Amino acid sequence: HREQLQRHRAENEAYIAEITQSFEELVFLRNMAGYLELTDLSHDPWKLAETVLPVLCSSIKAESLILVPTREDGKSCDAANAEVGEPTLWVGSQATKGKTCRRLVERYMHEAAEQPVVRNAFHEAPEGARFPGVREFLLVPLSAAGRVAGWLLAINRVAGRGFMPRNDQCPLSHMEFGTVEAGLVTSAASILAVHARN
Repeated sequence: HREQLQRHRAENEAYIAEITQSFEELVFLRNMAGYLELTDLSHDPWKLAETVLPVLCSSIKAESLILVPTREDGKSCDAANAEVGEPTLWVGSQATKGKTCRRLVERYMHEAAEQPVVRNAFHEAPEGARFPGVREFLLVPLSAAGRVAGWLLAINRVAGRGFMPRNDQCPLSHMEFGTVEAGLVTSAASILAVHARN
């Protein structure tokens, strides 16, 4: 009975964590819509990003969240011909060099055009050696109607409150990016892309 009780307790904690995460996602998206209404967006296409990315970085528990525009400084261009510019907006640690971030986007941008690119334990893969300081990353394009304005790159997940090591009840480590983080970044990227295009 004790084992069964412990199993039920672990399941309940996992459900509570999932509900809390869903609530945080909804609050973030609602706040983002509010920022869009309140911010004067007529001059700088990245004004909204300056407001939103710190909140997003905290929500997905990333060490760094970087906005990398197209070479045309965020002007939307055809996805097939998009060229990667220099990182423009940087939230969190700047331990990873800008050059490394740019090369990472160049390497995975075509893959990201199909779906968010998530690489956990990247530093353990042979290719990871070419990108020092990157343990895991998440890459999403800022695209709307087949046109790309840039990319959002999240680097290295940090443990949040209630960190639990990998176990049977929690198979995905809290030190990895998953579908929740990819979904949040994709939603933010879509809104930013539409704004940049407008």
